[in-house]
Amino acid sequence: MFGGVEGYYRFMKTVISINKSQNNETAKYRLRVLDHYWKHGLDSALDAFPVSRPTIFRWQKGLKNSGGKLQSLVPKSTCPKRVRQMQVAKAVREKIKGLRETWPNLSKHKLKPLLDSFCQEQRLPQISATTIGKVIKRNHYFFTQDKRVCHDPNRKRVVKKVKTRVWKAPKHEQGYIEADLVETRIDGKKNYTVCWIDIGSKVALSKTYPRKTGKNILDSFLAFEAFHPGEIHTFQTDNGSEFEGALDVFLRKERPEIHRCYIPVRSPKINGVVERYNRSLQDDWMNHHLHLFHDPETWNQSLAKYIYFYNFQRVHETLQYKTPMQFAGVQKSLKCP
Repeated sequence: MFGGVEGYYRFMKTVISINKSQNNETAKYRLRVLDHYWKHGLDSALDAFPVSRPTIFRWQKGLKNSGGKLQSLVPKSTCPKRVRQMQVAKAVREKIKGLRETWPNLSKHKLKPLLDSFCQEQRLPQISATTIGKVIKRNHYFFTQDKRVCHDPNRKRVVKKVKTRVWKAPKHEQGYIEADLVETRIDGKKNYTVCWIDIGSKVALSKTYPRKTGKNILDSFLAFEAFHPGEIHTFQTDNGSEFEGALDVFLRKERPEIHRCYIPVRSPKINGVVERYNRSLQDDWMNHHLHLFHDPETWNQSLAKYIYFYNFQRVHETLQYKTPMQFAGVQKSLKCP
């Protein structure tokens, strides 16, 4: 708009220089020292201000060379021209990439124990979790797939009966089990993954079945009971009918010491531990293996590998970066998959 006005650019540069110097306390101080030097001489300036003779002359020279621009009194950046470069071995970068491809949602803190084991085997220097995060970000090692699984919201109406309700989320104690069921539907076909987790040690197990029958639910419970390293004293689920029938009869007859309880209706937050486990299962494994959906045997084999990884190799922040089996007292060394 004012490009054709004579002297406009010189005037704007002057305004910018004044504003920049006025907003900088150091520049104001230097200008005050120079004003005192010009009015009262060098000896008076040296007595009045804690600056040296060469410093005053250097400030005056910079102001003179800039044509009297006050901006020259603003301190220049002291950032070094050459900074340290992050040094990461190529084999380590390739391992990080491979782990991220296998487990796309694993954070830098959970990758570190796996990477430390690899570095020890290859006799390479270990790197910190912060460096792992930088390698992932700079090389764009993000392999998440934006795919959604349709879940059928229609459920059978539960037959009312006397139930022990849990109105607050339970404390994290070992032997307290939460269970839930994840329904996956692709091309009109449904699969049901039964999930079990100990809220104290985070030891978890999942198995997938073509139908959510009482027999299948009981089979998954017996598998979890055999896999769990401790004693089970409480069993908590939502109000779905899938955990009734054969499992309920078995618990009352064969496992009377296990206390059966239910969460309130429409209160999944009370079942928060298994709900979070379901999210991890879907983000870390299920959504990246949907191509195996129509091959149940291969699907369960791949799921079993993830369950092994989850319990014996994947560290958890809530467990002070230990694996569930380590927290439960099962000693097993970490090895990269």
